[in-house]
Formats: sequence, structure tokens, C-alpha cells
Amino acid sequence: MKIPKYRAWNKDKSIMVDVRTFSIFDKGAISYKHNGEIGFATLDPDNRDFEDHDGYAILMQAIGLVDSKGVDIYEGVIVNYGSDGMFTIIHLPTMAQYAMEHHRTGKIRWFHRVTSGFNISSLDVSVVGNIYENVELTGDKYE
Repeated sequence: MKIPKYRAWNKDKSIMVDVRTFSIFDKGAISYKHNGEIGFATLDPDNRDFEDHDGYAILMQAIGLVDSKGVDIYEGVIVNYGSDGMFTIIHLPTMAQYAMEHHRTGKIRWFHRVTSGFNISSLDVSVVGNIYENVELTGDKYE
């Protein structure tokens, strides 16, 4: 069984951070590491009950796949899919799965996981950014 990986976008500081732990109590919080420093953020933008928090963070889970260069793919990542163009990795909660949404057309491409070892590294998919740090690639679609 794979251990889930998480990262978070600290919206108040505009930084992507590696999540070390997260707690689902009250409205949720994470501890993270960024440039060797440990931080603490809330997962709810309206929850300012924590005294020593560093802002509001948006949690993202790795989807268990890697790109053609071996880079982990997280929800919110922007990928280039060969001649088909750029897609954003999205989570579809009603389907309990991840998919790729085309930037220009909005068309959804599904990941078909036949086995637990499936990855897309053999496809022409490469991570080019994410929806938080690379707004120039998405416009204001995800704000």
C-alpha cells in the first residue's frame, strides 16, 4: 500500500509547501516545511482560531501517477499532453477519481487504472506548472 503524499498552497504567503502532517480536528490544520522552516496553516479560510498559524492553505494530494520525467502528479497540476495541449488535473468528488480537463475546450480525459501499478510515464505527459503558481497558464479560471 502506498502512503499518500500531500502538498499545499499557502494562499496568504503565496508559496507551495510540502505537507509534513495534517490534522482533521475542528476545521483542519497542517504543519509543513518550506526552505527548511516549519510552518503551520489552517485548511479553512474563515478559521482564525489558531494563534500561531501562517495563513490559509489549500491541500492537494498526489494522484499516484508520475509524468514522463518521473515527477509526481498532484491535483491542481498543469500538464502538457503531447499535441493535445495543456490540461489541469482535477478531482471529481462525485466520481471519486481524478481526470484531466483541457484548458481550451474544457473536455475531460479520464485516467483508466487497470492495475494498481499503472502510471502515465510512458505517455507524452509532462508537468509544466500548477494552477496557483502559474496563473498565466490558466487565466483566472481557478481563482
